[in-house]
Amino acid sequence: MDYNLTFKPFGERSILIEWQAVIEEKILLDIIHFKKKIKNSNIKQIIELRVAYHSLLVVYESCIIDFELSVKKLKCIYK
Repeated sequence: MDYNLTFKPFGERSILIEWQAVIEEKILLDIIHFKKKIKNSNIKQIIELRVAYHSLLVVYESCIIDFELSVKKLKCIYK
């Protein structure tokens, strides 16, 4: 299922990815699947991934210089 994700800056070193604000097993499974795909990607700057009930926080090693480029890379991984 393809969700309409939102990508928001979360401080200087993180991006918050949000799914629909509904507690649903399908959403949780999608978040976990996306987390695994990010872990297997070649983005070496990512140091931590935190899952919540309808979001995924992507934490980078240093400040995000180009937010739009970082989001574009994440969107490519999600597809």
